[in-house]
Amino acid sequence: MTRRIAMLSVHACPLAKLGGRDSGGMNVYVRELARVLGKRGIEVDVFTRWREKYDPRIQQLAENARVIHIESGPIGYWPKMDVYDHLDEFTAKLDEYVAAEGRSYDLIHAHYWLSASVAKTLAARWRVPRIQMFHTLGLVKREVMDEDIDGESDVRVTIERQAVQESAAIVAASEIELGELRDLYGADPARVHIIPCGVDPTLFHPIRQADAREKLGRDQCERIVLFVGRIEQIKGIDVLLRALGLLFQRRPDLRSDVCLLVVGGALDPGDDAPETEKILELRRLVHEHRMEANVNFIGSLDQENLALYYAAADVCAVPSLTESFGLVALEAMACGTPVVGTRVGGLQTLIEDGESRPGARRCDRAGPHGPPPPNAPCAWRARPRRALHLAERRRQDQRAIRLGSGILKRGEGLAVPEAFAIPKRAMAVVAHPDDVDFGCSGTLAGFIERGTHVTYCLLTSGDKGTHDPKMPPETLAETREKEQRAAGEAIGVKEFVFLRHHDGELERSMALREEVCLAIRVHKPDLVFTNDPWSHFQIHPDHRVAGWSGMDGVIAARDHLFFPDQLAGGKLAKHRVSRVLLFGSREPNVWFDISGTLDKKIKALQSHRSQLGGRTEFPKRMRMWAKSIGATWNIPAAEAFRYIELA
Repeated sequence: MTRRIAMLSVHACPLAKLGGRDSGGMNVYVRELARVLGKRGIEVDVFTRWREKYDPRIQQLAENARVIHIESGPIGYWPKMDVYDHLDEFTAKLDEYVAAEGRSYDLIHAHYWLSASVAKTLAARWRVPRIQMFHTLGLVKREVMDEDIDGESDVRVTIERQAVQESAAIVAASEIELGELRDLYGADPARVHIIPCGVDPTLFHPIRQADAREKLGRDQCERIVLFVGRIEQIKGIDVLLRALGLLFQRRPDLRSDVCLLVVGGALDPGDDAPETEKILELRRLVHEHRMEANVNFIGSLDQENLALYYAAADVCAVPSLTESFGLVALEAMACGTPVVGTRVGGLQTLIEDGESRPGARRCDRAGPHGPPPPNAPCAWRARPRRALHLAERRRQDQRAIRLGSGILKRGEGLAVPEAFAIPKRAMAVVAHPDDVDFGCSGTLAGFIERGTHVTYCLLTSGDKGTHDPKMPPETLAETREKEQRAAGEAIGVKEFVFLRHHDGELERSMALREEVCLAIRVHKPDLVFTNDPWSHFQIHPDHRVAGWSGMDGVIAARDHLFFPDQLAGGKLAKHRVSRVLLFGSREPNVWFDISGTLDKKIKALQSHRSQLGGRTEFPKRMRMWAKSIGATWNIPAAEAFRYIELA
């Protein structure tokens, strides 16, 4: 008797052009899995949303394997939450199609959380078991993504939790993913099966670099760094571009022969407008670092040509903020190309620090000063999380920064001065209630324990931060101010300044600069915390303005010619802030150990009931977040900042 599997891949068609919006490793995985199962005599129907108008309803994928497109809303690309809004329609039409064909299935295999929602309904209706593979997890992405840009919804997390508890089995790509499912979702390890991903060796195998470059028309002498992936924040392409800019700043001689090739993303505006806008944003970043001659956006490629690019490259960079597995890294190494990746997710199981999986080759080109020393790090070293900011390597004989005394000793690679003195007075300049608690309250709590007087300066009252349509903004503002006082008092904050501007309406102006300047002159901080205004993905306008206004206020406060009326009468004097710590930075250069104050940070955050009420997983999420930040320097829990000393 022939067995049949209904494979659900709602938003990701296995035949879609790779590298475009929502088209990547998952599409490849579903396609190859269906083909292999088909070759083994199992009939597989892959049901996916009809996205391309010229695709036929049914496409033969391989022997015994078909792709069946289901209409669900208008044909075309839709963001995932819009796809979610039409899942009931997708489910109904899929069920109608199966009934019309008179087919039945022995198993449902769902991919991603959108498919999990459909599988829940159909498994009960068809009375068959369901297997779930998530590919990425909402709670894991929340830890690394700016929620103002691409925050993962509570709807997604709820569906994932249900699938974890209700599925007959769950497929994880690595031990790392198993740990995340267990720790964040309460998964029963007995029902989670680890099945690592693989690559097709007939496509991805070593090719002579010279031959690959000749076929691509590339210069045999250039040094090629390759990036492959979707053009979106979570893939870390902005981190890589900034790293390259920093490399050229430190080694201008390399501008003449280093080239970054970016493979992936739709370049035709008519093909995928949102991603085109992202590429334009990255082109502006390229222009900012004067790298037009060094960065080429190649666009999407079929896998045959992609293999040539892997073979032609000197190194493949995988700077992702999170990766459930890291198929690009595996494909590159299968082609014999060294990989530099961030220590996140499944990449940790693929790349060993100082070693490579079988098939990888060393980069043996001598540098400008001859061959590297024997103890030099290999080209494919797995650097720590977000390590492509190019902080120097930490030596084994030195320790990371810890808040253990009044002086913080220097830590190798952390780019801090020889001694970091605990400030006598500190101020945090932030946009909204809870910003300071997310950004730096663990570090501030440690300062306070050692005698620092801390003042919070809030620019807005947070009067738009609610999903309750019946909540008046005046009541919300009053509630959030009370919550911020309670949060500050939980870690020992002494004073609060509320400027009470409207949430979402901050503008960088001389009037706002004057208000911040006055607060600094009144409270006299030695050190100021604020948002990093240069952060590439600082999307919320208030966060950008808070960072700029904090920095502008610091500069104005030290000069008697700025706002001299504040100094009239002699009650106030100009005040010089000597140091600044910027949180939310994509380029941190100092990490503080908050393992001793993390509980205080969590308690402070839980004071913001109007924002966090009902999130039972929140403490666990914050502990995972602090752990992931600290992983860079083996700190149990940390907060990271861009540290600036002012002359």
